[in-house]
Amino acid sequence: MSIRDSFTPEDWTHVLAAPMLVGMSISAADPGGLFSAFQESGAVARAVATGATEDGTLIGEVAKSYQVTEDRLGIVEAMKSVVAGKKTSEEVMAAAIGDLDRIFALVSAKVPEQAQGFSDWLLHIAQAVAEAGKEGGFLGFGGVAVSPEETAAIEKLRGVLGGATPA
Repeated sequence: MSIRDSFTPEDWTHVLAAPMLVGMSISAADPGGLFSAFQESGAVARAVATGATEDGTLIGEVAKSYQVTEDRLGIVEAMKSVVAGKKTSEEVMAAAIGDLDRIFALVSAKVPEQAQGFSDWLLHIAQAVAEAGKEGGFLGFGGVAVSPEETAAIEKLRGVLGGATPA
């Protein structure tokens, strides 16, 4: 029995969306334009790809699911449902963090032995996304690596994911 079997298909789709929701929450906290969005998306992709090496863990199963077309389509639909009707980046961030709160509660209930590792991984993704592009500069010059808004979003994520911010 795989870890995936611990969840209903609908719940599993939401769990799969967690890395993308983390990235979305950080990006929405301090939207930095097209180039920044590209860098932040790349940070999520790299973290997910790295997670695929973790055999026998929730992280590994989630990351490997990103290689399955049907699972990716489900993630897209889950993401659409989170942003539906949201008009501001603040609303998007709040919705993403709210969904992550529900997802982490589900993971904690279904596979409690995997919850801390999953939380740490998601917080690592948040930090990587925040550090992916400088905020407040021009064409990559100036600005700060992690803006105060991104730091605040990471703190909110830590609150719902129950973990420590990775170094």
